[in-house]
Amino acid sequence: MRVRSALWGGLCPKVVQGSLFPRDARFKDHRSRRRWLPLRLPHPWTVIVARGDLSPSTVPRRPIGTIRVPGHSSEVTRSLPVRAIAFDLFHTIVDPEDFRPKEFIRTREISKLIGLPEREFEEFWTKGRQERIVTMTPSVTDRVRIYCAGVGLSPSTKIWPLVDDILGRYTDLAIRNPRRSILDSLQRLRRRGFVIGLLSNCDEREVRSWPGTALSKLFDATVFSCEVGFAKPSPESYFALVPKWGSIPLREAIFVGDGANDELSGARHAGFSHVVFDSEFVAVNGLRSSAENERLRKESDSEVTSLSQLESLIASWE
Repeated sequence: MRVRSALWGGLCPKVVQGSLFPRDARFKDHRSRRRWLPLRLPHPWTVIVARGDLSPSTVPRRPIGTIRVPGHSSEVTRSLPVRAIAFDLFHTIVDPEDFRPKEFIRTREISKLIGLPEREFEEFWTKGRQERIVTMTPSVTDRVRIYCAGVGLSPSTKIWPLVDDILGRYTDLAIRNPRRSILDSLQRLRRRGFVIGLLSNCDEREVRSWPGTALSKLFDATVFSCEVGFAKPSPESYFALVPKWGSIPLREAIFVGDGANDELSGARHAGFSHVVFDSEFVAVNGLRSSAENERLRKESDSEVTSLSQLESLIASWE
C-alpha cells in the first residue's frame, strides 16, 4: 500500500506517540492549517506510529502490507492483502514481435496489395488508432474498405480476406502460441488463489482469436478497450475490471504492464495498490529505447524482467 495515494493522498495526519487511529480518525490537510477532514480507514487497522512527519513527500512508496515512518521502526501491523492481479496483454503476456518479421509493416503490406499511396495510408491509419481501439464497428477491414472508396478505389472482393489476414496475422499467432513460461507463471498465481484479470488497449481484429484459446482460460476477467469503449490510461478502463472479477477493489490489486499508453501512471491514479513494470519483452524487441524503459522503471513501484519473478515479488511483501 502506498500512503501517498492509496490512503490519505494529500492529507497529513497529526501524529501522537503510540496513538491508535480509530476508523473515524480526522486528518489535517497539510495545505491548510485550519482545515480538518475526516478519513475512513479500512477495518481493522492498528496503527502505532512515532512522532514525525507523514506527509506524502516524506513517505516512500512501499508494496502492499507495510507503511514505514522514515527514521523509525514503527509500522502498520495489519496488511491489506493482494487479492487480484491485472495484466496488460500485448508486450506483457504475449508479444507479436516474437513472430513478426522485422521488415513487416501492416500499412506497407496493405498499400502494396491494394495500390494505395503508402505515406497517405499510413498517416490515415496512425491517426485512426484511438478511434479503432474504443469501438467494435466498423471492423478494421471495413475501415480500409471505406478509405479505398474515399480515394476512388474499388478493389476486388478477393482482396479483403488478405487484408484481414495482414491486419491480424501476428497478433493471432502471439495469442495462440504464448510462451510456456508465461502460462506456467499464470497457472501458479491462480493456484495461489489470486484472481487474474486482463486489461488491453486493442482493436477488434487484434483480439478476435482470443476466445477459446489456452491463454484465455487462465483469466477470470477480461477488459478489451474496443468492447468497453474506454482505453488506458482512462480511469474508466481500469474500473471496468471491478465488476468482472467479483467487485475486488483496485486497492487490493496490483497492475502489471510494459508501460505503453501511459498505463502505469494510469493504474496508479486509478487506485491500484502497486504498479509493476514488466520489461521481459520490451527490453529486447526493439520497439522502445533504453531511455524510455528507464523512465518507466522510475514510474513504477517495482520491475520484473520475467513474469516468473512476480510470485516471489508478491511473497516478499507478505
